[in-house]
Amino acid sequence: MKTIEEGLVLNDRYELVKFIGKGGFSQVWLARDRQNADAEVAMKIFVSNSGLTEEELETFRIEYENTRELNDEQLLTPTDQFDYGNSPCLVLPFMEGGSLENKIRKQGRLPEEEIGKIVYQIGRGLRVLESHQVLHNDIKPDNMLIDGRGDFHLADFGISAKMRNTFLRASRLRGETFNYRSPEKIQGDDVNAQSDIFSLGVTLYEVCKGIFPEGVSLGDNVIRGYPKPSIDTTFYSRRLEQLIHACLNKGPLERPTAARLEAYADHFLKNGFWEEITEFIPEEEYVRRTVPRSGSHETPAGTSQ
Repeated sequence: MKTIEEGLVLNDRYELVKFIGKGGFSQVWLARDRQNADAEVAMKIFVSNSGLTEEELETFRIEYENTRELNDEQLLTPTDQFDYGNSPCLVLPFMEGGSLENKIRKQGRLPEEEIGKIVYQIGRGLRVLESHQVLHNDIKPDNMLIDGRGDFHLADFGISAKMRNTFLRASRLRGETFNYRSPEKIQGDDVNAQSDIFSLGVTLYEVCKGIFPEGVSLGDNVIRGYPKPSIDTTFYSRRLEQLIHACLNKGPLERPTAARLEAYADHFLKNGFWEEITEFIPEEEYVRRTVPRSGSHETPAGTSQ
């Protein structure tokens, strides 16, 4: 098997053009599709040190074949898959804007209007996954990719926890980033779609801060009963902070669903202000807050009328 490098042609079709980056157990390359007018695609190659068994490769094929029915513009669904030796490969649409993680590193905190777009589009993607009983299980900025129009898409869904562990064993690398784990996942309890909502809440906090404090786990802080983190409400609206806090509630059923988040963000993008979400705020927290009068329209801090 040839070394994975620029110029290598995979599956007699995809020519590797440029190395983009690597994750926990994969490399991502910009590639040229020779059978489709040299169209640009992203090639994800799951590289392992010790290799995968044929049974493990077949499990991978089945899991990703199942993602083909998840057709939604916010989900980055593979267009092709094959094996290179014992390394599974996925072909995906190329996202010119890179990842949200890289955007935060370059730009710092994002404006509230763009955060509303993230909540709407990623919320939509999570809603579609939930409707197909698919748990993402690794929500973080690095798995949110941006196209040439600035729209956000969810990547790396459809891999079961068992398959992730298989890749980690084969690549001898650490697992999911601890910072984004929900309290129930940290404690070894059952996880569900609401666990992804907690991880999204952590991501939104990071987007508002422009950086994530090293070594901090909001899930662990919630378990310990620490106060939820604040954002700069001289720049962002208090209702955005309220929404983030709702996502960071300890109990999964105390968090808004993906469909509710999509609806909240849709209202914000159309009207310029967030609806109140007081049903997701514990009473002891709610009484400490200054809530706008009924019928008032809160203008996001950091913006003009």
